Amino acid sequence: MAKKGRGSNFYVHGLRSGWTEFRYGNGDKQQKRPPKRLFNHNKRKQIVSQLIEVLDDFRQTRFEHEATCRHGLRSALCLEGHSWAAADNEAALLVSEALKSIGAIRPRWEEGQRYYADGTSNCNWCHGPIEAGSGRFCSRECARSMLESMAGRDKRDRDVAWRAAWMLINRTNKPKVTCEACGSMFHPHYASAGRFCSSACYDAVNTIKPRTCTVCGDSFKPKYSNGVCCSRVCAAVAAQRARKARKERLAVETRVCDECGTDFTPQSQNSRYCGDQCSARARSRAYRNRKKALSDSTIVCLPVPDPRPLTPAIFDGMLEAA
Repeated sequence: MAKKGRGSNFYVHGLRSGWTEFRYGNGDKQQKRPPKRLFNHNKRKQIVSQLIEVLDDFRQTRFEHEATCRHGLRSALCLEGHSWAAADNEAALLVSEALKSIGAIRPRWEEGQRYYADGTSNCNWCHGPIEAGSGRFCSRECARSMLESMAGRDKRDRDVAWRAAWMLINRTNKPKVTCEACGSMFHPHYASAGRFCSSACYDAVNTIKPRTCTVCGDSFKPKYSNGVCCSRVCAAVAAQRARKARKERLAVETRVCDECGTDFTPQSQNSRYCGDQCSARARSRAYRNRKKALSDSTIVCLPVPDPRPLTPAIFDGMLEAA
């Protein structure tokens, strides 16, 4: 027998009419499946290797031939009979894999703004010449003018120039300190970072010797003692190589499952079980053991200490209660 009233399946929320759900939906968004790839793994690997040769031959930036490669792949796939959407998705994925392989890091939004590209050779407000290492503004007045002009903008529009202006005003409010290298007086950026007035003074005192980059082979002077790469691009390439080497090492490694004792190939360095079932059984057994240990009557449970201070009145009351 069908239920009525609040138990009826016709009404989503009890006695409501259901108009809101009918008009706007119930809020449960269906997860769309990712589109099916048009090539298998070997074919994709072959295409990516060819794209790497084209993308790596650049003059200005690694993204110089991105649009051309994506357009060419999309056109070829459309001529083979694939839909435009499927061809464009496959071309975008292949080009992104190739860019990732050559260590291309896409610029952030703020790096495309004109204040970011202006650099630090001229003031970002009055465009007058400034000394190297002085920041982006020649004076406190120019920095304040920049802040006032950006006061009504959204946080997204407050790019590197806004932060540089705010840091200059904040720095000038701090007392001057003496540079440990040249002895000149300067305003520190932070209260705990007032040792050197510029990067040149820091490099003069820095005792770290130049070393060779593990990726490109160029000589550079690292900022920290554990630095092995000369730039972020080389660091990204080194991290990708390390992940690939770790996967290759785990692919030939064989471990014994702690639960069932069968041999399996680990997916990560901390893998202890061959599958989800063994992992769930181990967690369930550990939970039961902890619960059993807490219910053991032989374990003495100490009382929770009273956070109140022990006063003479409380001590007399404890003696009377005893």
